Amino acid sequence: MPRNRAWEIPRGHFHRQQPAYPHEKEKAASWQSRANVAYSPKINNGEDVPRDGWDEWYIFNTPTDLGNSHLAENIFEVPQEPGHLSVFVNYGFALHPPERADLTLTRMFWAQMTRIQPESYVADNDDLTFVSANKTIFASVRDRVTALG
Repeated sequence: MPRNRAWEIPRGHFHRQQPAYPHEKEKAASWQSRANVAYSPKINNGEDVPRDGWDEWYIFNTPTDLGNSHLAENIFEVPQEPGHLSVFVNYGFALHPPERADLTLTRMFWAQMTRIQPESYVADNDDLTFVSANKTIFASVRDRVTALG
């Protein structure tokens, strides 16, 4: 998510799939890393979420262990089961516009979302993908993105 935009990020525990995280700044703020997943403490300010582009975030209301991230592996060759986390952002994954949504990736994405049950999901690649079980947060993010034009 570009820093020059006023994104409204839901409060919660952020989980990022990135082997190089957390950096010293995040470690000082109590971020942890396990199995190529960075785990945040509760985040209350979207500016506290590090962003580099091509990011993928799962947001939970409580700390949640996601298991092993398969960041550097072929998404079609890794287990699609509890304890394993596939990375979609690097495949140009998007749900919108519909013609961009690869059916196989979309099915795998929704199966993983059902397994891990995050409140929200954010992916930033060539497109911004935001999914939330919280209708109020979803509407707020949709309205802010729409206002950007």
